[in-house]
Amino acid sequence: MEFSQLEDDVVYLRPLVMEDAEALFEAGNHAEIWTYTAHTIQSLKDAEAYIEDALHKSKTEQTYAIVDRQSNRVIGSTRFYQIDTKNRAATLGYTWLTPAYFGTSVNKRCKYLLFQYAFEKEGLERIQIVADERNTRSCRAIEGLLATKEGVLRKHIICKDGYIRNSVVYSVIREDWPRVKAHLEQAIGYKTV
Repeated sequence: MEFSQLEDDVVYLRPLVMEDAEALFEAGNHAEIWTYTAHTIQSLKDAEAYIEDALHKSKTEQTYAIVDRQSNRVIGSTRFYQIDTKNRAATLGYTWLTPAYFGTSVNKRCKYLLFQYAFEKEGLERIQIVADERNTRSCRAIEGLLATKEGVLRKHIICKDGYIRNSVVYSVIREDWPRVKAHLEQAIGYKTV
């Protein structure tokens, strides 16, 4: 997959770079973001390690900075990972936003841009999204995209606190995209730039 900048009139997604460390720390230094994740950003060093990991995996993953167009500030991150070019599939995740953007249209806008890029430009057949079963906010957000809930992977991942979580698996496939696209366009009054 080619790594492209994606944008609309509210947000843009661009490759995460080391120069984003301070902004990423500022956006991510909120404990409520990391409750159900395997990592945290609670220091500048954590932000640098997060970016180093993304850069190290840049041949197999695409990690984006989510930037608010109005303030030009980094407000979160998201990525494609488990990119399977042979089967034209990828997993979309590691998405987080600074709390000021919880409940806004930003997540839907990001997902719209990423789905559009994956299905219309890259020709993917499947996008998978996986969430911790306990993370009801994320599960509701994913369901709000009209993604199909495929099932639950029991005792799937050992979390940083030792808890063994169940993971809910959702997908959007190429045949779903027209319906999902229309839903998101209506939900956010979407216009591409």
